[in-house]
Amino acid sequence: MRQFLFPFLLFIFIVGSLISINLYIRSRVSSALIVYGNVDVRQIQLGFRVLGRLERVHFEEGDRVKVGMLMASLDKQPFLDLVEEAKAKYEATQVNLEIATILYERRKKLLGKQGVTQEEYENAEALKDEMTANLNEAWASLQSRLTDLRDTDLFSPIDGFVFVRMNEPGAIIQAGQAVYTYIPYQPVWIQAYATAEQLTHLKLGMNATITTDTPDGETYEGQLEFISPTAEFTPKTIEVPQLRTELVYALRIILLKPDEHLHDGMPATVTFSLNQKFKGGEK
Repeated sequence: MRQFLFPFLLFIFIVGSLISINLYIRSRVSSALIVYGNVDVRQIQLGFRVLGRLERVHFEEGDRVKVGMLMASLDKQPFLDLVEEAKAKYEATQVNLEIATILYERRKKLLGKQGVTQEEYENAEALKDEMTANLNEAWASLQSRLTDLRDTDLFSPIDGFVFVRMNEPGAIIQAGQAVYTYIPYQPVWIQAYATAEQLTHLKLGMNATITTDTPDGETYEGQLEFISPTAEFTPKTIEVPQLRTELVYALRIILLKPDEHLHDGMPATVTFSLNQKFKGGEK
């Protein structure tokens, strides 16, 4: 009996260990929810607010640009001419207002005396008011011309890089026409999809771990910020185990610390821990 007791106990120990390991693995799997999606990077079309001839373009495709850096400029001379014209009109209107004010004050003092009638006084007052309105209009026109002049320089609105350089110096650029396609470093999202059953386990604000197919196996942290209220058919670009005709709900997971290794459309795997605690102890 003793010679069979040790092998029997060893067999029981091995089977028990395998069962424990299997239960542990299954518990870990059941405590996580995995969805699939793609990296979604915003693209910005950068252009001028005013029409003009492109004079300088400072960056090429792939160049990294910091916020506030000068990216392109239009020929400023036509805008400088318009500013000088508006400035001259403003100054002339200012002189006219001064003359009208002197006339008004004089007739106001002489009203009823030395032949100044009520009608002449009112005419002088109306002329002063008209010149005041003209001066305000000339000032607004001057400020508008100065704004147009400032808008002949195109600055980077946010840290990012040039995706496409669309025009060269000498080109006539229409107002609003894109000079660059620009990709900001942030925000970067994962556009993923979940089934109706998976949706019952998800809450806005849940943390997630994101992995991509890059060789270095970089891992990113993210947070669920949007769950679509309407269902749609699974997009063909999403690799999921279920049938392509299955209805799913779009999710958007924002990456907390994206980097330059993330590219638009890159496949991504998103893992949610179902044991997360929320405010008030809610899971």
